[in-house]
Amino acid sequence: KPFATFTSSNSLHGGQESTLLTMAIPMLHHGMIYCGLPYSEASLSNTKTGGSPYGASHFAGASNDSKISMDETEICLALGKRLAKLSSKYVNLISNRFMTVQILHLKRVHACSIVSYYSLVLLFLAFNLYNLQTNLLIRFLIAGIQISPLLLFIKGLHISHPRSLIWLCFLSLVYFTQGVMNALSDIHSFFGWGVIIMSTLLFISLAVSIRSKNKKTS
Repeated sequence: KPFATFTSSNSLHGGQESTLLTMAIPMLHHGMIYCGLPYSEASLSNTKTGGSPYGASHFAGASNDSKISMDETEICLALGKRLAKLSSKYVNLISNRFMTVQILHLKRVHACSIVSYYSLVLLFLAFNLYNLQTNLLIRFLIAGIQISPLLLFIKGLHISHPRSLIWLCFLSLVYFTQGVMNALSDIHSFFGWGVIIMSTLLFISLAVSIRSKNKKTS
């Protein structure tokens, strides 16, 4: 976070610059960024009272009755504007980096949901085609019935349609239940564990995608 310092003293030799620099040390320890004022600000060269490149300052006088001079006012305003611009730049930089990281995160999550989706489809196809002792046409028919609920949302998954993602999220729980039932059997346990893993990955990645989309809309 950018910061600036300011002070005042009752004499011209009251240690204004050393005070400004000393106040900056704890801020630097916290990783903050010191905002000074360059000599391109004409008031720094013209001032006969307070003001320095290290921060704004005021010569208050021995009785504390000296009014803020025009040069001191201009130095204060220039330092405030400079600090505001610097803060704005860092806010934009941080927000842009955050958005870039968030976009990359969403792309990875979306890729994970697509991979787990197709893996789930292929698992059911492979299981029905290679394990069922029936006619090939019957195998395809059974496989089609089992994966047809998934295929209904294939387009919505690729375009990240919110409703499709929500329905797929619920649907993955159904396949998870079927995977648990198969995992408990001695014959199809390997297939069951595969369905459990893929449906779990699908559920988690879809849930993260839905939550991220809800945050964007809110």
